[in-house]
Formats: sequence, structure tokens, C-alpha cells
Amino acid sequence: MVLTIFMFGITGSKDLPEDMVKLSMSVYPSLAEQDLHISFSDPFTGRLVMTDLSGKEVKRWSVRHRKHVEETVSDLSPGFYILSAGSFDGSQPSVSRYFVKK
Repeated sequence: MVLTIFMFGITGSKDLPEDMVKLSMSVYPSLAEQDLHISFSDPFTGRLVMTDLSGKEVKRWSVRHRKHVEETVSDLSPGFYILSAGSFDGSQPSVSRYFVKK
């Protein structure tokens, strides 16, 4: 049996300056029922996009200079979701984390 583990992290970071790959994002709880908490290592300005595992976008919103964001997920169907944070113009790499809607 082969066990494959997928980690979601910074994408597109090859050969980028160090200041472009600093963004660190935490998402909790990993098993969310009502609210999802999103924390950044530094104040973040950009776009947050939530997709289901098929790639269908279920939510999108903008954040301006925030270290913590709380988003209601009670309206989502149970399942696995991916939350990505990236710059408005796509010039910086995005950071992705997954969570499960209970």
C-alpha cells in the first residue's frame, strides 16, 4: 500500500525574491462547523478564494491589511474545501490551506 500525503502551501515560488514568499497563513479549526478563522503572519492585503475539491469557487472576498479574518461557513455543504490567499493582481504566489466543513 502506498500512502500519498498532499501539503498545500506556497505555489509558484521558484526563483522569487524572499520578500514575495513570506506570507504564512493558518486556518482553524480544520473541522469547521460555523466559523473559520484565518490568521496571517503579517498584515495581509489581497484576495481570499474558497473552492471545493472539484475546483468550483464557492466564496471570494477581499482583505485589506488584516492579520485575522473570521468567515462564516455554516452555509456550505459538508465536505473538503481549499482556501487560497493571493495578491489582487496575481503577481505574488498564493498560499493554500484545506479544511473540512462538518
